[in-house]
Amino acid sequence: MRPTHPALYWGKIFGIVTSVVWIGHNIMVNLANLDVPRSNWLNNALTITLVLVFGCAGFFAARATGDFETGAYAGLLASFFGMIVGALTLLAITFLFMETIRTSAIMVEAFKNSDSSDMTQFIIEDAIGGIIFGGLLSLALGGLCGALGGLIGKLLARRAQA
Repeated sequence: MRPTHPALYWGKIFGIVTSVVWIGHNIMVNLANLDVPRSNWLNNALTITLVLVFGCAGFFAARATGDFETGAYAGLLASFFGMIVGALTLLAITFLFMETIRTSAIMVEAFKNSDSSDMTQFIIEDAIGGIIFGGLLSLALGGLCGALGGLIGKLLARRAQA
């Protein structure tokens, strides 16, 4: 059996981790009826977690090859896998739990402050906006943090070989 390239291997491993993180975040934000401070805290925790996960993907991949580009690819792959799963779960939660989301404190407040006249349309547009922003954020963080982790992994791989 042919071994898997380290970028693909670590990208898949940390892509699964990222997917679980996105699923948990989407469930908590949409179904836990959080207030604004708790929701903001959860979003900040998500960003920090993604930075760490993508950095680790890059670190382990680059450490295996001694090449920081492998780390950047691993971070991008992890972010891509997580982004796809996160988008699909957000859509599923939005349509399956529309009534629960409709009564959440954050969504009611956001709807009041919007120009929208239809709550269902507002919720769907909010989900699509979250998918676009979250996906772009995920890809940017994946590439940057994967490269940074890859750089650290490359430097440590050199020290281990010396």
